Amino acid sequence: MNKTGMKKYLNYMLLLLVCMVVALPVMHVNAQKSGYLIHVNRKQNTVIIYKKNAKGEYTVPVKAMVCSVGMQNRTPKGNFKLSERYRWRKLFYGTYGQYATRISGNILFHSVGYDRRDPASLQYREYNKLGTSASHGCVRLAVEDAKWIYDHCKKGTKVSIYDSSKKEPLDKPNAVKIPTNGKLKYWDPTDLNSKNPWRKVAPKLIIKKNDLEAGVSTKRDLLNMVSAVNFKGNAVKVSVKGDYDLTKIGKYEVTYTAVDYLGNKTEKTLLIRVGDTIAPVVSLVKQDTDIVVTESELAALAGEGQSLTQEVLEKWVKQFVVAKDRGETVDETGIQVKGLQTIIADYDAHDYKKEPYQVFVTATDSHGNKSERFILFIQYKDERYLSDTSFIR
Repeated sequence: MNKTGMKKYLNYMLLLLVCMVVALPVMHVNAQKSGYLIHVNRKQNTVIIYKKNAKGEYTVPVKAMVCSVGMQNRTPKGNFKLSERYRWRKLFYGTYGQYATRISGNILFHSVGYDRRDPASLQYREYNKLGTSASHGCVRLAVEDAKWIYDHCKKGTKVSIYDSSKKEPLDKPNAVKIPTNGKLKYWDPTDLNSKNPWRKVAPKLIIKKNDLEAGVSTKRDLLNMVSAVNFKGNAVKVSVKGDYDLTKIGKYEVTYTAVDYLGNKTEKTLLIRVGDTIAPVVSLVKQDTDIVVTESELAALAGEGQSLTQEVLEKWVKQFVVAKDRGETVDETGIQVKGLQTIIADYDAHDYKKEPYQVFVTATDSHGNKSERFILFIQYKDERYLSDTSFIR
């Protein structure tokens, strides 16, 4: 084959190859083949991501995002499909957004704006508007959320934008509020860029209380006295160490440590108090005891020719009650009785009530914990009708 024939043959083969490529079917990823459905609630500035249930319907909420839609309803309502995406995208007024994904026309999902294509040039005042309507029409997101859509939601993923006051299936997240001074303000707190100074912010320890109950509290209670959150407000696991004995009353030094997923650590040493704050419990010696008294019994208590005193009557009452504190019997000196004056006055007047007398008993333990007031009923019984028990309580 001469050179002219070879050239014609190569041109023919090239043309045939081009025709074959053109004839190949175009691979569209439609919403039915996409893994997710995106809902944007303009009224609540919330994005909810759904995945399919067992029947292939998008009914399972998997992720909630706080957003900023357009001011004055500039974000259009309706149903759309995602198309192009951009690692960085120039936006209105010379600003730039990270992880932009087109919804329709000039409307995109993207991060809050930057002054330049530099993650250290965040417009922090605009970031602090997340959760409110603040954009020129696009749906602004924190970087991690914009990146999640950029990475996981394929071309053709359906987007529904609507207004609703109805509670969404997932709670609206709270955006981190950026301080308006210092180097942190120029970075999105959620940006995973290794240079992001937010990644070095240590967790915050929150002290709830520092008192525990001796013999009742456990190490779990000790741990629950303190919690920790990272800069996003997410919970961070806390550990505790120290030389303490939760069964003994005293003061102990313990150290709490919180370490986030990036290895940032916060430690705090606290002085905890293990004490007794549980009040005694007063009850009858026998639950079925009927406390009945006659005039001759009261006279015997007072002593021949003596007046009935508060001290004597109180001692007599105490034999019918018992006070327990942590399983131990409270000493008689810790039991107080009130309401005896009426019985004493009626004894002096020889005029007793037919209805039971109410007497109030309390107990105080060695740590000053006072019991609830316990009501004791004492029935006066006329000895002339001692066999008649119809009015005994």
